[in-house]
Amino acid sequence: MRTTTKNQKSLGILSAILIGLGLFFFSWIIFSPDSRKTQTVPSVLADEPDYYAKKATMGEYNSDGNLEYHLKSDSIRHYESKLVTELLKPQITILDSNQTPWSIRAETGLIRSMSRASNVEAKDDQFVLKENVVVSNEGPTIDAFHLRTEILFLYPQSRYIESDSKILIETKQYRITAANMNSHLNTRWIDLGSSHEQRVIIQDITNALE
Repeated sequence: MRTTTKNQKSLGILSAILIGLGLFFFSWIIFSPDSRKTQTVPSVLADEPDYYAKKATMGEYNSDGNLEYHLKSDSIRHYESKLVTELLKPQITILDSNQTPWSIRAETGLIRSMSRASNVEAKDDQFVLKENVVVSNEGPTIDAFHLRTEILFLYPQSRYIESDSKILIETKQYRITAANMNSHLNTRWIDLGSSHEQRVIIQDITNALE
């Protein structure tokens, strides 16, 4: 007949406890979600930017080391999870292929990181500029003009702008209104569109001033 001592009983109980704890922690590691991945941001911080700057100035350069654009903004708020940067009173200076500077300013705006969002390196980032948007050419006087609208999309790498909002263009010779527009700044060619509510109207203001 096999007998069990008190010490042997204690060892058996201790072994069972240790085995049970081992199985518990093993199953917790394997099946439980990673707390670092599922940890939620406190609601008080949910709408806070990842970084913030006031009176910011920055330059964006291409792979050849040439300046793509220069940006000044009263404030910059970047949200990494959304791949969006919000701008307050942005002022953008961009050079066309002839090194003529173009100035674009607005009350508000944002930058969408299109290349990172789509995993396509060559795809342009997108500026969305809103409220009192003004595009001006700071080249020779004969070419100088101002374009005004309420919303403008800018793709700085391709020097392309477009708008589906009402357009007003003023030069020393003409005043032009249209329903929408798009333009490659390098070519200085502007494609104007019309709608039922807004036709393309070109006024020669030099004759009106005489």
